[in-house]
Amino acid sequence: CFPFRRFIRAGSPKAGFYKTRCLAAETLSSIIPPSDIGRFVLEQAGKLDRDVKQNTVHGTLLQIQHGSAKMQDRSSLVRKLLEKSWLLMENPCHFTASLYLETMCDALEGTSVQLDDPGLMKLAGTAVTVVQESLMIGPAATLVESCVRFYYVFEVGCLH
Repeated sequence: CFPFRRFIRAGSPKAGFYKTRCLAAETLSSIIPPSDIGRFVLEQAGKLDRDVKQNTVHGTLLQIQHGSAKMQDRSSLVRKLLEKSWLLMENPCHFTASLYLETMCDALEGTSVQLDDPGLMKLAGTAVTVVQESLMIGPAATLVESCVRFYYVFEVGCLH
């Protein structure tokens, strides 16, 4: 029997789906041996396909985000996430688009990936466009914050 089930069930009504998924992702990344965490995170990133439901995308991104914090080298994760740029550029869900950018920011910080990479430059341009469009129509503030953070991480990295 899963030992944390009782705590997850107890927290679900009060915490909601987001906090429950965060707890599950954090727990999962804690029980994976450090020698396997990089492989696990890259496998999860490979599962982010367009035909996957948004709930699954959300949970998978949380697993990647928590697991990547324990990776020594996140360069391969940045490249894998760039292959999934549709999560920002063509994603109808602002919530998972925001989490994608937050995960990318976390992966970029402390990595050796060249920030003049065309994929990163295109993603930065898209982030700026999303902010501009969002300011005109005023949807998801969380997505705007994530776009601004990504662009800041991108610009600061390019200056160094």
